[in-house]
Amino acid sequence: LYIQEVVQGILCKTLKLGVTAKTVNKVRPNMIYEFDCMLAESGDIEEYPVAVGLKYDGVRCVAFVKNNKVTMFTRQGNVISIPPIEKDLIKLANGTNKVFDGEIISNNRTSASGNINSIMKTGYTMAKGVNLHLKVFDVVPYDIFETKGKSKIQSDRLLELSLMFVNSNNLVT
Repeated sequence: LYIQEVVQGILCKTLKLGVTAKTVNKVRPNMIYEFDCMLAESGDIEEYPVAVGLKYDGVRCVAFVKNNKVTMFTRQGNVISIPPIEKDLIKLANGTNKVFDGEIISNNRTSASGNINSIMKTGYTMAKGVNLHLKVFDVVPYDIFETKGKSKIQSDRLLELSLMFVNSNNLVT
């Protein structure tokens, strides 16, 4: 009975072990992929120029496109799969390895987070994902992100992202 409870806890993601990804990675380096999301902060503007964007009410998503395969993560590190968005990201990357940062939103009154939770628990279906879109607001080359190297300044990355959309025949994600 104990083994069944442990397996059930693992599958349902309810098993509380008190072990973090950081602890696991100390024992076995890079076993669990970790990344940080850049989060907005409130406060006074101290330096110019600044970039300002819309605040979307959805689910934060970091999408890794490597070798024409997409892995999408929520801010909490949960893997999600929404094939239409993945297809668009592959087209947007145009054969290059990129990391896209954005927000998954819904185009109607349904909750994007509710749909994402349902997709994580039961898998993607058109009914759950048809109204979900990824609003991409940043892009970094995969190798720069992976090595935590220095990327272009944000205004240059925004220009690159704009050109990617233009070059992908005005793909709207």
